[in-house]
Amino acid sequence: MSQNKKSESAQASQKSRKGDSNRLKTSSNKKKVEKVSSSRQYTKFNSEIFNLHSHFLDFISKDAKDESRYICKACKAKKKNNFTGYYDYLLDHIKSDSHKDSIPLERLDELDNAIQLFSDFRKRKNKQKTAHKIEKKTLDQLRIEYTTFLLKHELPFSLASDIISFHRNMIDKYGVDAINQMKMSNSTASQIAKNCISKTLKDSIFEEISQVPFALSFDESSDLYGLAYLCCHVRYIKDDVIKDKLISIIEPKSYTGVEPGFKIYI
Repeated sequence: MSQNKKSESAQASQKSRKGDSNRLKTSSNKKKVEKVSSSRQYTKFNSEIFNLHSHFLDFISKDAKDESRYICKACKAKKKNNFTGYYDYLLDHIKSDSHKDSIPLERLDELDNAIQLFSDFRKRKNKQKTAHKIEKKTLDQLRIEYTTFLLKHELPFSLASDIISFHRNMIDKYGVDAINQMKMSNSTASQIAKNCISKTLKDSIFEEISQVPFALSFDESSDLYGLAYLCCHVRYIKDDVIKDKLISIIEPKSYTGVEPGFKIYI
């Protein structure tokens, strides 16, 4: 009798150890799943799908609380549990029987077309994403090129971000082909600055100084060829910041002194 009790006790202890081991494995697996799930980067909801087919405009919307999730208005109205999910799985959702059961019968005929359009749309986006993926080595080399340009032209490093943004905007606005075909000399740039941009900048400065006290200063100088010029600066305070702007460069020609130059400028 004693031996039977010992045997039963040993078996119970062994089962307990196996149970603990299984629970530890299950707990470990859950942590792994949670870790993988939390590290997943989901695709943001793309509102371009609303232009693909009226089905998406009528039945699908972006989750206002999470930019990576969708809401199926049809399934939500039918109180289905799967009315929301990640945008990455939207194609699977609209293919599901649950979604088919939720939309009106007269809209079933359009579903296959909507699915095909969305499937093609996803393929194009994935292809573009793969094509635009640039290697880190290439990006590092590009940064070196920009830094070399700044050093060569003695430009401050603080301009790096502005120059890159400017290049991006020009490419987006005009395209690479237009930029490659464009040519511009020093004289062309000078004429554009003088006749197009200069007047706009002056008008902006005049508007500012019309509202605050200001002071004018003049400085006469000559270039390497002996030609004399009169520079006119304006200094004023706006929003507690002292501003000093060059508003004109005048060629005094045969006269000397500040007064004639001031009269010509005005």
